[in-house]
Amino acid sequence: GQKKLARMYFMYSNELKQNKLRHIDDRTRHQEITALRLAKNETNQGLYCEPKENIKRRLGRSPDKADATVLARYALKLEEKKEAVKWKRYLM
Repeated sequence: GQKKLARMYFMYSNELKQNKLRHIDDRTRHQEITALRLAKNETNQGLYCEPKENIKRRLGRSPDKADATVLARYALKLEEKKEAVKWKRYLM
């Protein structure tokens, strides 16, 4: 849901800030990623993404490229973690 998506965007944002990633020059993707707004959920102090309908209204389209980008990066990070766990078990 919204919490997992927020985690993915937050992770992606942090990697950009730390210069671990660079964007391909794609105006559409840039517009979509910067259109997303994260906010704190006051109930449990977690982050959440605003509803996709709000983003669609602002952009005039669904942020499909941005979602695909952060989902792909998140999948790679999960794979890296799985590999690290395998190697850690192997070396122990």
